Amino acid sequence: MSRVGAACVAAVTLLACSPPSLASQALWSVDGSVSSQKYGSADRLTAWSLAPSLRLDTRAASVLGGASYSTFSTGGWSAQLSGAASGFTSSTALLRGEFGASGAGRFFPGGDQTGELFGFGRLHVTSGGKGIWAGVGLGHSWLADSSRGVVSGDFGAWLQRGSVQVVATGTPTWVRDSAWTDAALSVRWAQGPLQLDLGAGARLRAGSTRGWASGVAVLHLTGPLFAVASGGRFLDDPVQGFLTGDYISLGVRLARQPLLPRLPRALLASGPAPPPEAAALRRFRVRRVDAATVELELEAPAVHTLELLADLTDWKPMAFTPDGKGRWRLRVTAAPGEHRLSVRVDGGSWVAPPGVPFESDDFEGTVGLVVVP
Repeated sequence: MSRVGAACVAAVTLLACSPPSLASQALWSVDGSVSSQKYGSADRLTAWSLAPSLRLDTRAASVLGGASYSTFSTGGWSAQLSGAASGFTSSTALLRGEFGASGAGRFFPGGDQTGELFGFGRLHVTSGGKGIWAGVGLGHSWLADSSRGVVSGDFGAWLQRGSVQVVATGTPTWVRDSAWTDAALSVRWAQGPLQLDLGAGARLRAGSTRGWASGVAVLHLTGPLFAVASGGRFLDDPVQGFLTGDYISLGVRLARQPLLPRLPRALLASGPAPPPEAAALRRFRVRRVDAATVELELEAPAVHTLELLADLTDWKPMAFTPDGKGRWRLRVTAAPGEHRLSVRVDGGSWVAPPGVPFESDDFEGTVGLVVVP
């Protein structure tokens, strides 16, 4: 087996060996797209692509994988397989450790291959919807018959406020006698059926600085179907030997939510342990009734009143209705994707529903991060 093939097998193994409990937080997407691309000084070409992705998250681990296959107007093709997994220390501590590995392989006509395999560690400080991290990665990359060791630093900060997420990163990299630093800033914003993901950055190398920018717009159409438009300019990849270029793409996406998370949910869900009021809540379910409506259900046989506060309700309290058998239900309008919500038992504190990732809010309560189908 080639080195790149081994890297791909390692990436798939990371997914296959993940704990079964991760399935409860599975997110998936399948993209079909057509794009116009240009690499270096070569002529512009058209590509048709199919790209499935999968992400599995809990409060203690994150596993993701992806694949893509593209055919080009020039008659060529390319395929890619990637995977990564990481685990986290205590989910309630301000200071958290993360350790993991990632692998990727790319394949081209004629048997050409490139690949990379990395191990990494990070130290995170998280609190109240914000955080910073610092880490280091060690690995190898393969290009044709050559192999190179790679060392990288990993620094970043993030902020989550409602439907807006901002992430800034800095990545110094050393490969043999070459070194550079990549700096990037990304912003995600959601409003109703539309989500935007905008990014920009620069590469700093001795004697030169070059920039890039990209954007993705995702529009919910119906059920799990989304329209996707993207475009931008990308820099060369010194590790894998790819050229600078630009692209514009249009496509459709089948998915549980418009965009896969940029950050592990284990970080977004960092916060205090649930308050005592949460003990009265048992099983929580979300069921789609029709294209526009979902039903929320909670098992809470020992409570007298139950209310919802969520982005789905414009952060206005709404009352659940009991069925007399210990279950409480409420129907609300909701697009597929990740939403933030809390419930209140008998006029107490606002808490996250049971069994979902959560984070502390600005009022000493917790808010749940719930994926609506």
